[in-house]
Amino acid sequence: MLDQATIMGLVFAVFLVLGVGACLRQFNWLTHEADESLLKVVIRVLMPCFFINHVVGNPKFMHFTDAWLPPTIGFGSTVVGYIIALLFAKLCGKWVGLKTPVAQHTFALCVGTFNYGYIPMPLVEAMFPNDNGATMGTLIVHNLGVEIAIWTVGLLVLQGKLNRNSWKRAMNPPFFAILFSLLINQFRLYEVVPDAIGVDLSFLSMPIKLLAQATIPMGLIMVGATMADQFGQARSQLLTSWQSAFAGILLRLVALPVLFILVASWLPQAFDSFDLKELKTVMVIQAAMPCAVFPIVLAKHYGGDTAVALRVVFATSIIAILTIPTVIAQGLGFVFG
Repeated sequence: MLDQATIMGLVFAVFLVLGVGACLRQFNWLTHEADESLLKVVIRVLMPCFFINHVVGNPKFMHFTDAWLPPTIGFGSTVVGYIIALLFAKLCGKWVGLKTPVAQHTFALCVGTFNYGYIPMPLVEAMFPNDNGATMGTLIVHNLGVEIAIWTVGLLVLQGKLNRNSWKRAMNPPFFAILFSLLINQFRLYEVVPDAIGVDLSFLSMPIKLLAQATIPMGLIMVGATMADQFGQARSQLLTSWQSAFAGILLRLVALPVLFILVASWLPQAFDSFDLKELKTVMVIQAAMPCAVFPIVLAKHYGGDTAVALRVVFATSIIAILTIPTVIAQGLGFVFG
């Protein structure tokens, strides 16, 4: 198990790549006009390749029955975060600058949605390079549940009503790439098809692997550029109304990590012959994450309070640089002894 100093170095490395994205935006080397096309490349090409590369042939998920628990935990942990944050906002909102229902619901969405992708993925890749992709595969499948929670319960929290069509937004290329990969594993098509046709299909796996390797750096650069766009407004918001930012830090980086690490420690070592070691590890790593950037976009498009979203997301992201290593190191030590 890695020590806290090593994890700190990995966290700094990830945030440095985010900084590269921010610098590219500031120098106008990554223009706003390029955002839409690059985002499509990441979502429709790179992410599916990344998921296929890490799930197909992964011994952790050789059957569909192995794949139901991680997304269930991902969905549940996200929803629990929404409930706790919304209760806090309703009960204590007037004391922390969340005086309107819109501000309270936006706060709950942001605090409940942890950064489940571009920060934990490179950390998992660096921390567990020799486990045959078991932890990364678990993280990917776990995040299915998080995506579904965001597009259903998350929008319900933000808008106060359930949009019947919102869940369809979770049915994106990465989602289908995971299902496709699990289907391949279920029927061992990665072995059966080459044997049946007598052709080595490595000419397909090689480009998929190459594209997969571009996913994390490209995604981090895009997120860094997006954060740079919002930084000026977020800075003024942090200075003018710090109470909600502080509340977001306490909930997202202190209270919720303690809760989820305790839950991970209470889980058994295995469930119905499925080893839970990697899932417990993923729960600890996700517990350490700051608020995701995506709720800022949701707040803009679905009538939320963008100022609250900016305030909470940036405050937790800045402080998380220091807290992530401690939470991961101490959390893993507590869960696994």
